[in-house]
Amino acid sequence: STLNVGWRASTGRKRVLTVEQRSYAAWMRVAGTCSNCERREVRCDPGIPCKSCIEHYREDLVNHPCRDSTLSDLYATFLSNRLRSHPSFQSLESFVLADGLEISTGITYTIPLNIGFGPALDVSVHAVQLKDDHPLIHEHIIYSWPPMPLTSPPSRHRNVVIPAVLTADAHSSLAQTLDSHLSLLVTRNFRAFPLYCSQLQILREIYIFFCSLPASSHQYRTLHQALKLLVLVHTGDNITSPLPSQSRALDHLMHSTKAISGDLAPTPCFIRSQFSAIIPQLALTLIKDVVMSLTQFLLSRQHSEWPIALAVLITVLMTVESIHYHAAKLPYHDHYDTTRSSSTEKDLELEDHSVKALLDFYSACFSGCHARLRPDWEGEPMQSHHNTAEDVFIQGLRNAIKKASVSGYLVEKAKEKRPEDDMRYFFDRLVARLLILRL
Repeated sequence: STLNVGWRASTGRKRVLTVEQRSYAAWMRVAGTCSNCERREVRCDPGIPCKSCIEHYREDLVNHPCRDSTLSDLYATFLSNRLRSHPSFQSLESFVLADGLEISTGITYTIPLNIGFGPALDVSVHAVQLKDDHPLIHEHIIYSWPPMPLTSPPSRHRNVVIPAVLTADAHSSLAQTLDSHLSLLVTRNFRAFPLYCSQLQILREIYIFFCSLPASSHQYRTLHQALKLLVLVHTGDNITSPLPSQSRALDHLMHSTKAISGDLAPTPCFIRSQFSAIIPQLALTLIKDVVMSLTQFLLSRQHSEWPIALAVLITVLMTVESIHYHAAKLPYHDHYDTTRSSSTEKDLELEDHSVKALLDFYSACFSGCHARLRPDWEGEPMQSHHNTAEDVFIQGLRNAIKKASVSGYLVEKAKEKRPEDDMRYFFDRLVARLLILRL
């Protein structure tokens, strides 16, 4: 035979694309090649971040964001004002006309406040004298905790308002005071945290893991900040006071201002409003710190960093669940709050989109490690007779997942649609989505 020097091998696709390849191609047409991969002339994928960026930049990816997106873009969404999970700020004038009160700065009282759980927080206050000499009565919206199945509408309580505001010094240092109190609640009183009762009891495992970490380590500090954020979001709108009979200073203040009204329990509404002015910024500071560290753990892709990344991620998801729960409630001062609008399904859909981005980021970094959570995972041979704190934590998670999987609870929560008036819906659903991921 003779050699055909003009023949050239045909180019282009040789076979029909598989379903997976067609799906990939469709995603790439939508997502496009990221600028990093385009500049480096390497293969990209639809992930945010893409695997090529993760493998090439690793921890430095924070300085070269893939598709101009980072986890830091998400924290503002989680704490969006549309969802208003914190108490609404209201001035004294929204409760009492400006010429109807006078702050007595000559006398200082130190009264206790309860913030969700744990020991009271002592604050310095000045009495507020109401010029009409009648105690101020408020109507408040109270939800039962833990939420019951198909709970009835929240109850309305009438309370006498404690006529007091924070002193100037107490108000100026309030953010630091509250931050320190949150640390105390996390390190010494967390066992009393008002946990949502469910079949998925994972927070216990996270806290045991937290206590096992060296207090000087970056891992300890990050999880400490994440737990503080969870406490702040979950209990920040539950600022109450004891009965006057339980505090001599409070009893003296109430009598000196003639703020006694039969059997009505007192509430620190004025002080609560002052707290609401600093809680959003403190929450934002905490979540920025947590998300920045979480990003570093994820991008390291080190097996040794997977347990702490998982613990922090679960705690963040629990925080978002609590944000959704509080946003769905009527305001505590519903009768007086004219600025707050209830969260809509569209708001929650935007939040869920952000959660998906967070889970996708985790999946891109630790898909291999995540397989260890599956109930059918057999594991590698033990190298020693002593498990590390990380091993104990992961085993505790696997046991919790296994128990919750027997009844189908995890799959049910991950796919659950919100039923009318059932406040239980908000809890466990985002964590369930993470735990049942098949990567």
